[in-house]
Amino acid sequence: MRVQRRRVADRWSWTDLRLVPPALGVWATTLVAPLLPALAAAVVAAGSVVLAVALGRHRGAGAVRRAVVALLAGVAVAAAAGAVRTGSGRRRRWWTWPTAARW
Repeated sequence: MRVQRRRVADRWSWTDLRLVPPALGVWATTLVAPLLPALAAAVVAAGSVVLAVALGRHRGAGAVRRAVVALLAGVAVAAAAGAVRTGSGRRRRWWTWPTAARW
């Protein structure tokens, strides 16, 4: 019996490519969410969920469709978190630096 060895890079390449769309969606939404009102971020989250469910109900194995559903799921989670953070009123702008008076 002969054992075939596979390179580690070949084994992990598909897994890494599947994680790219949700990571990009979360990253982009995290950058934009502090600029939106809480209601707008909540609408984006709800719209992403509705679109993801609508696309997920189609039959067939479309790789692009699955990537878009993963992207929408990432956007929905990040937008919901942004809506909660913005709605709490405890957000701090990312461009402010701590001063000596706050320490």
